[in-house]
Amino acid sequence: VHRRGHGLEKGAVPAAVPGIAFLSGGQSSELASARLNAMQACFNNSQTRLPWALSFSFGRALQNEALRKWAGAEANRGAAQRALLKRARCNGAAALGEYHAEMETA
Repeated sequence: VHRRGHGLEKGAVPAAVPGIAFLSGGQSSELASARLNAMQACFNNSQTRLPWALSFSFGRALQNEALRKWAGAEANRGAAQRALLKRARCNGAAALGEYHAEMETA
């Protein structure tokens, strides 16, 4: 995914564009984080630095677990908030190329 996408954008997107966000739909939350992390590791190093930030539009991948835990019940609010915070931390780390699968069980 990340190697294919790079060739398309680099020739088509001006360096003045601040960032590119891929859609995370159809992926699990964990897979979206892992793929974003892989893109960061591949393209944001000293040899292949991109002129723009890479990210995912994490709508469902960020919210899915929190919504599932909440299920509309006030009693589940704390669990839902913890799930959302966990995903935000995982995705934040992935955006920096610092995500590890072990973060999912922490």
